[in-house]
Amino acid sequence: VVQCTPAMVDIGQRLTKDEFWRWNRAAHTRQIQEKFEELAWDAKQHNVGLQEEMKARSFDSWAAFVEQCPRFPMTAHPMDLTELGSGYVLYFYILRFMMLVCFVFSLAQIPALVTYAQADKLELWRDPANWGDFPGVGELNAVNISFTSRLTPGSLGPKGASPLHIPILYAVM
Repeated sequence: VVQCTPAMVDIGQRLTKDEFWRWNRAAHTRQIQEKFEELAWDAKQHNVGLQEEMKARSFDSWAAFVEQCPRFPMTAHPMDLTELGSGYVLYFYILRFMMLVCFVFSLAQIPALVTYAQADKLELWRDPANWGDFPGVGELNAVNISFTSRLTPGSLGPKGASPLHIPILYAVM
């Protein structure tokens, strides 16, 4: 077992703005585990500490070591991110699941959208006189109807009702 020592980070040195940004660049999503295990194995083989092995490889600090480690590719599988912690893996699995759920629900909406788009009673909404005996209807003006209104239950008209398959689709979701 190789022990990490505080000497990997020089806390006696004053932190400068450049050093801060170097750490910032070095710390973001790097594949450190494999390179670190290789470094630790070599240190064990040479019977030296990690700090001495890092110096033998010309790394002046932990940030210099981390900077040479490869970044995770954008197409990495979620399980490749295990060295970052279980939260990263779970986040990307949940994200993938939610994308699938949204896609399936979008597909389930297609029959309803087609049904509403085929109805031809949308024009009845323009004139409030067609709306029936609701309080305050006489005070309203004509309504402008947009193209997207065709994809709503309003295209069935003021007294229209959804066909039976539409509520069933909504209940399934």
